Amino acid sequence: MMSCVNLGMVYQTGQGVTQSDTEAARLYRQACKGGEMYACSYLGFMYLNGLGVTKSDSQAVPLFRQACEGGEMTSCSNLGGVYANGRGVPRNTTTARQYYQKACDGGNQYACPYAR
Repeated sequence: MMSCVNLGMVYQTGQGVTQSDTEAARLYRQACKGGEMYACSYLGFMYLNGLGVTKSDSQAVPLFRQACEGGEMTSCSNLGGVYANGRGVPRNTTTARQYYQKACDGGNQYACPYAR
């Protein structure tokens, strides 16, 4: 599944292939379904920003949650952001801080200032 993630990155960046966010999203989806948490995180980011998929905050949230629960700390930080800003979920600063704290505790130092 990690090879699908890597190939998705190749398509997303256009390194050696014709750049295609749609193909990257397809590969991330496949890898996410196969249990690769980085892929779930990347696919969530694509939904949040409308890259290769129809922009949908509400579809990004469960992908971030799955990846966060699977130990991918960037997704925990991303969940903090969606709760802090009310993107795809009701705005909730308490929940946002909890996800930022989980990310910080898990080694994502970028989340630490928001956890306080």
